[in-house]
Amino acid sequence: MRFSPRTSVVLVLVATGLVQGLTYLARPFITYAALDAGISTGAVGVIGAAYAAVALLIAIPMGKWNDRLGAWPLFVAGAGLMCAAVVALATTPGSAVALAAVGGLLGAGHLACTVAGQSAVATAAGPGRLDSAFGHFTLVASLGQALGPLALGLAPRAASGEGLTRLAIVMVGAGTVLLVLTLMNRLPPPVVPDETHEPSNVRRILAIKGLKPAVLASAVILSAVDLTVIYLPVIGVERGFSAGLVGLLLGLRAVASMVSRFSISRIVARIGRTRFMVTSVLVAGVTLVLTAVPMPLPALGVVMVLMGLGLGVGQPLTLAWLSSVAPAPERGLALALRLTGNRIGQLAIPAGVGALTPVWGAGAVFLVTGVAVGSLALLFRGDDLETATAD
Repeated sequence: MRFSPRTSVVLVLVATGLVQGLTYLARPFITYAALDAGISTGAVGVIGAAYAAVALLIAIPMGKWNDRLGAWPLFVAGAGLMCAAVVALATTPGSAVALAAVGGLLGAGHLACTVAGQSAVATAAGPGRLDSAFGHFTLVASLGQALGPLALGLAPRAASGEGLTRLAIVMVGAGTVLLVLTLMNRLPPPVVPDETHEPSNVRRILAIKGLKPAVLASAVILSAVDLTVIYLPVIGVERGFSAGLVGLLLGLRAVASMVSRFSISRIVARIGRTRFMVTSVLVAGVTLVLTAVPMPLPALGVVMVLMGLGLGVGQPLTLAWLSSVAPAPERGLALALRLTGNRIGQLAIPAGVGALTPVWGAGAVFLVTGVAVGSLALLFRGDDLETATAD
């Protein structure tokens, strides 16, 4: 059915919260299922990387599909894939191959919903309100990312068969609600290009000044969030934390990311996107390194809060900037290119750092990731994220 534009955007935001909550519950679920099956911690990183593998192959076609058919069909397809993934996860034996396959299906569904949701929000916001609109979009995403891991508390023995069954029931219920909601909310048709507009061109989008560092920063930051979701449960097992405490720590990080997005438009207006980005990645890098250091639980909670504040800024800033410089008929393709970079990072980085855990433990993952995130500050100069034109 058709709702008013305002109601439709609100429903997109609700669906986005469900997508993120479901994803950030399902991914630790996969980690615990792997550990319950006796799979090594090194292999956990490879299983986590499978989440990005399928999505990487289909990101650009999804962006073109969004531009051609509109956001609604893509959103419905993504919700259907996510629903299928959690049903499969609830019924699949805990083998490495099966868990990796389900992770790939989950990643494809998440990608479709993300491209469609970002495109719908950018179209509804219009010029001049993109920082604020994507601040709200990513704020809701952070809320979902906070509530998803907190559901681990429903299963005090999450790494056991009984606990996994309880979590599976929650995931299937959330997936069903997501699918029904997206079917109800029929989004507007795509923007029709005028006769003088050239066909979609990946090379032209890639020529936009500042795109490459923005895509790289987005990929590394998102991979850092992913690695936290994948490996904080391993840190918890190594240090004797319960699944509920790990869920609380992940929730603190996500809530802090949500808080960091409340005043994005005001801070950007005062200091600019580039300076804001540099400050945030430095904070995030330091806190990721600190996570590798054994410390009391309250201190680790403080580190998670600061990490969330640092990691929460990069995604809305790059989203708002890219949506402002990409031509409206090619916005879906531009967002898909950004997500392609994200998925390359999600595929390569977890698999690479996962090789460190058998020798140095999960703390090494946070040490290497923190250095990588902090190094992003060297990428940006001047007005890279302020204004842009195609070269």
